[in-house]
Amino acid sequence: EFRAAADTAVTLGYLGVRGLRLPRSRDINVAPAQLLTGTAVGLDGRPAPIAFYRRTAPRPNPAFGRITIAESAADSIYHGGFVQVQKRYARNFQLLASYTWSRVIDTSPSPVAVVPDTGDDAAIVQDTLNARLDRAVGDANIPHRFVGSVVWDISYANRLQPLVRAVLGDWQLSLINEVRSGYPYTLRVGQDVMNDGNPRNDRPPFVGRNTERLPNYATLDTRVSKYIPLGTERLRLQLIGEAFNLMNRTNIAGVQTGLYNFNAATNTFTRALNFRYASSSYDPRTVQLAAKLTW
Repeated sequence: EFRAAADTAVTLGYLGVRGLRLPRSRDINVAPAQLLTGTAVGLDGRPAPIAFYRRTAPRPNPAFGRITIAESAADSIYHGGFVQVQKRYARNFQLLASYTWSRVIDTSPSPVAVVPDTGDDAAIVQDTLNARLDRAVGDANIPHRFVGSVVWDISYANRLQPLVRAVLGDWQLSLINEVRSGYPYTLRVGQDVMNDGNPRNDRPPFVGRNTERLPNYATLDTRVSKYIPLGTERLRLQLIGEAFNLMNRTNIAGVQTGLYNFNAATNTFTRALNFRYASSSYDPRTVQLAAKLTW
């Protein structure tokens, strides 16, 4: 950290975190998958050969279905560097801005993958006999993130005539701006390619985990307030106007991740038509008004 001015400081930093023995669930009643050859049909309708792994005899012990063990075997590592500029409140103005570059890599730890045939199944590694194949950037990996905030007390009119001061004085403007990379996501196939009774965690052949990323996220939140004295210095009315996502930017929160549909009878992968279509978004512009009485 070093001083750029009397009321301003610049801080450079680094954070590294290593996670060991993280929770994970695996199905151990599965046989090794075999390398097979199927057909991939693209958007143009043309077929092409494709290699993929699938279990032809999925259960070593056919008397049971899925046998799940909860183990502490996953791991993660995080590296993050940041720069922060902070101007303390002085001369009616305050500023705080920070930029973070980071990367998290893990082997898909999850403490919630415990209920079969539910959304929990998506958190289980694709090949439970070789969990290292799921080593990739983590679900929460955001390489770039900027956050800035400003507070400005517009009280210069307090030096003017009382009538002008009543209109233009005692205003405060606050801004918060966030710009960051989108979250990563994993390409999926809509059916149980691996033939292990779990259709929610299958990826296209030879495609890793979290290879895609959502569009960047950006939002600007604002707050404008004015104090109105009510006869005494202690009794004041504060009028507040707030706008979240002021620019009404469409920030995509989720997309259709299915790249293929799979037909197990013919070993055919058919390209999905709605791949990457937006499925959800964050809140649009929201405006709210409030009044607060202080004494």
